Amino acid sequence: MKLPIKLQDLLQQDERAITAASTFLSQKLAILDCTSIESVTPEQLALLFSSIPEIWDLTDIEEVLDFSTVNTILSHQLREWINKRGSTIQSKSITNYEFKQNYLDIFNFRNEVIGDYRRYIESFLKIRDAKVKAFVDAELDKGQLWTEPLIQLNPTYKKGAIVSELVQQRVLHEECDRYFSKYTFHYHQTQAFHTAQRQEPFVVTTGTGSGKSMTYVVPIFNDLLHHPEIEGVRAILVYPMNALINSQKEELDKFLRQIPNTHIRVEQYTGQEDLTKKTEIQNNPPHILLTNYVMLELMLSRTHENKLVESPNLKFLILDELHTYRGRQGADVAILIRKLRQRSKNHHQILCIGTSATMSTEGSREQRRQVVADVASKLFGVEIKPSNVIDETLERSIKRAEPTIEELRQSIQAGLPNESAQTLENFQQHPLSDWIEMNFGLKEEVVDGVTENKIITFPTKSARLAAASTGKYTTSSQKSVSYVRRIPITLQEGAEKLAQVCSCVAADDEDALKRNYEQCLKVLKQMFLWGSKTKGLAFRLHQFISQGGSVYATIEHRDKRLLTLEGQYTTTEDRLLYPLVFCRECGQDYYVVRYDADKQIVLPQLPTALDVSPDDADITEGYLTLDERELWDEGDEDRLPDSWFNETKKKGRVAKKDYMRFIPRKLQVLPNGKTSSLLQGTSCWLTQILHLETSMLIP
Repeated sequence: MKLPIKLQDLLQQDERAITAASTFLSQKLAILDCTSIESVTPEQLALLFSSIPEIWDLTDIEEVLDFSTVNTILSHQLREWINKRGSTIQSKSITNYEFKQNYLDIFNFRNEVIGDYRRYIESFLKIRDAKVKAFVDAELDKGQLWTEPLIQLNPTYKKGAIVSELVQQRVLHEECDRYFSKYTFHYHQTQAFHTAQRQEPFVVTTGTGSGKSMTYVVPIFNDLLHHPEIEGVRAILVYPMNALINSQKEELDKFLRQIPNTHIRVEQYTGQEDLTKKTEIQNNPPHILLTNYVMLELMLSRTHENKLVESPNLKFLILDELHTYRGRQGADVAILIRKLRQRSKNHHQILCIGTSATMSTEGSREQRRQVVADVASKLFGVEIKPSNVIDETLERSIKRAEPTIEELRQSIQAGLPNESAQTLENFQQHPLSDWIEMNFGLKEEVVDGVTENKIITFPTKSARLAAASTGKYTTSSQKSVSYVRRIPITLQEGAEKLAQVCSCVAADDEDALKRNYEQCLKVLKQMFLWGSKTKGLAFRLHQFISQGGSVYATIEHRDKRLLTLEGQYTTTEDRLLYPLVFCRECGQDYYVVRYDADKQIVLPQLPTALDVSPDDADITEGYLTLDERELWDEGDEDRLPDSWFNETKKKGRVAKKDYMRFIPRKLQVLPNGKTSSLLQGTSCWLTQILHLETSMLIP
């Protein structure tokens, strides 16, 4: 077995270690793992392969290098190195060698997932009627159950301070450097630390993956380092789901494991712990307690858990995912928090902190902050100032100048450079990179209104001018630009926008317009993959998949009836729409109906609401199918089970009372659901529910 060597660890050591590793590689005793390595310096590459024999060809190199861990940039460096080795292996150059990439083509992956889902649907869905089958296939082709995915760029957050700077400023305890030494905090995190130092409640409303949890974890750790003598619960962290608690506990443990014999203790208390663990926590409460709001309410009502909620040292109360507490649940949680603060012997000193990725998106920045502050104040029962609502401060990843239309047009026509030129530096200088960031990721929010020495942000120029016209505001000549996230759009929407910007084609030339759009779509997709590989612009793909439902149809002749996947009750010309189900054996379609014999009307019935035994004898819930040749006839009762009938001398074979209602009945049904005794409407057969293996469009 070969010795695995991680290049990432190796490059952190001195030259002797790299040379020694090269010796192992030359003897084919080790294999090199290049995971997480973007590139290496020429000096490192020379050391790494210093012992590799000159006569080695590509086959030999494959034995000591795990190509599946090599990214695009590093693969280019390896190609150049091998091709410079000399004529002995020139014929076996890997210039055109297809390296396996350690990145995911998310667009292909999405198509594979959708393809698997469609095959799953079609595997159990059998449809006999050719028109219905063609309709369902066409709707699936159009993506009726899966819309085009939305593209969202991962934003770049403005950098804040490092730990050593915050220690020098006396914001953090010097020991924090041991717990968080590798962190360069975001600007919004640094803002939170300063607010916590002032002992003011605050709310952090930044995006997913922005490090919201650090905004309260660091202040809690900092407090415990300043007061190592404290025992009992110092912080209660409330989460809406136990999965979040489990995840947060793992993250906190990572920090604690870095410091041997740390005095800080963290425990989760969700109700899922065994009796031994619960007893241990009750008798010896930790400094930091992670729980959910249901468990918190139980702790407030059970005397044996008093230590956990009546701690004289309780200082921090954290509510994660504030946006989940709305309506009645929000009112319950608000009352719960007031009970906790009332029970606490240190309730005047409790610092309330909330976090949420999404709470308000409408209006200016000041208006959004005011809305969040109002909601959080009601939840916590303490005043939270709008200035203490900490939102994200974003900055641009692409620093180049805004491209001209001609630059965009030329870059689209030229397409992407070859793979060897697809570096991070070239990506950052590409005209489309700037366009992508400002059309898929960010939009400007100009700050230029001043009132009472406060800077006011207006979302649009018209709003700014309207405010200035009131005389209460003055516009500043020095405009400050901030960035906010754009609402995610599809790749197709972006391609249409780009095509419109760069189009030099006549508006009536549909073929040229289509070619222009398709080229924009192709290049944009390639640009996103390039940005993903080089970490120039990371992005997320959001795919929404519907669970589907039924095919709906009017009760009319097969060639005339209307088909739709929209579950409305009626359609044009006073026609009712009924859900269809399909026999899993033969594919025959059936309307799911509720027949009222007294009112002589057939109404739609949802498949999930079928009742085997209606209370009203005049009501029949079951299946209705169109009359067609060889399906059923009035003389076909011999096809039914003998157990349904009695043999009599006078009448011969007579249906038993319990089974009579299951024998198909012929009805003439009008499109509006009314039945007719004449030959009007459509001939149908009604069968009350007994048991029929059917399926809807989606299970």
